[in-house]
Amino acid sequence: MILIGFAELIERQTETNQLLKQSLGLSNKQFGATDNTESKMEGEPKLIDTKGKIDWDLEAEDTLKIHDYFFKEKKRYVNEIIATPYPYKFIVIAGNKEHLIKIDRENTNQVLELNLLDYPEVKDWLDGFEEGL
Repeated sequence: MILIGFAELIERQTETNQLLKQSLGLSNKQFGATDNTESKMEGEPKLIDTKGKIDWDLEAEDTLKIHDYFFKEKKRYVNEIIATPYPYKFIVIAGNKEHLIKIDRENTNQVLELNLLDYPEVKDWLDGFEEGL
């Protein structure tokens, strides 16, 4: 049980390091870590940086919460997670479909699924973001 606990701690630290590296825009050499692609799980969610246009704090647990929500509630694996410039809103690609997700930081700190059509500013931003890829 102790070894399982250590393994989970190492996994969490690795995820935290990857998020920090992405948010700071550092390379592996600058960050002092190597990217071990062999240890990554298949279907592990990937957080896509929105080119520094986020002015709200990403938390390491955000990707885990989103991944858990889709796996437990929808029985789907997350392909990509795109952090939008809108506070605590993410575009999640799962099952070849785009989902608008919000982390409810004000109340429950849980994942809420929103209707993308109810947020035209996010849809417009996503269309422009996809054109720039």
